[in-house]
Amino acid sequence: MMNYRTSRTWASLIALATALWLAGCAGTHPPRSDSELMADMGDLRPSAKPAAANEDVPIGEKEGLQVRKEGLFMNVKRGVHRDRETKYLWTIDDRGLCIALEQTPFETSRGHITHTNLSKLAHFAGEAWFTGAREVTVNGRSGRFGDRAHGTEKQYEAAVEYWEKLGYRVEVIPLGKK
Repeated sequence: MMNYRTSRTWASLIALATALWLAGCAGTHPPRSDSELMADMGDLRPSAKPAAANEDVPIGEKEGLQVRKEGLFMNVKRGVHRDRETKYLWTIDDRGLCIALEQTPFETSRGHITHTNLSKLAHFAGEAWFTGAREVTVNGRSGRFGDRAHGTEKQYEAAVEYWEKLGYRVEVIPLGKK
């Protein structure tokens, strides 16, 4: 005969088993390794469009470049999607995920940096807005390494997964959209 304590234990076990089963059905999966993500992003490739004057001069920490293979970026400027002043450019190359504020002054025809100032070769690239401590909105907008450089959905999905692996909750703007 079951008593109150035994029936509560069974109910808890059933609830736990159901939750674990539902999590498995929801498509949750362990994070993939860097090598698996890089394989889905394809080989490092050069810019799809030629760099104008100084657009291929690499920037460094002094100009605000940050690179991560793990962990969150430090002291990022928070903003909202499509805000020009808080827009970051991002690339993924052999060093990891690279970011810098797009409006970083630099001697280019635009007066600021481009994706090729972050990486001469990249797997993928786009734009990002840090909307919270662990939240980022990203797109794959780049004529050099992203959507306008024949980047694919598979590459973009792997790039988004790389952001998630760093610890961010990612709001994904569909490929081809700003």
